[in-house]
Amino acid sequence: MKQEPNENDALWRALGEATPPMVSPFFARNVLRATRQSNERVVFLPVFLQRWIGALALSCVVIGFLTSLAFYPQYQTRDLDSVEIFDIAAGINELVPVQEITLASLASHGGGF
Repeated sequence: MKQEPNENDALWRALGEATPPMVSPFFARNVLRATRQSNERVVFLPVFLQRWIGALALSCVVIGFLTSLAFYPQYQTRDLDSVEIFDIAAGINELVPVQEITLASLASHGGGF
């Protein structure tokens, strides 16, 4: 790897001669103390809205949910021919030879699952 000469030698010399910054070891403590002592509060919402904002949000969600239930179509009608076609394609009619499942049909086929 070939070393390239520094183009900004004066800059590197100035950086090397600069005094390091002096940081107080109690900087964080002083900042926290100043923050706690400032009593200025920025009010974004009135106090009564701050107390009830959770209840308002929950009521909006519940109203939206109930509205979606009211306008959701309950059942879609399907013709029996298409249901039978899908049952035949899936082979369901071969799995269950009994047309109606009753206690008597379960007893006659061994009663097991």
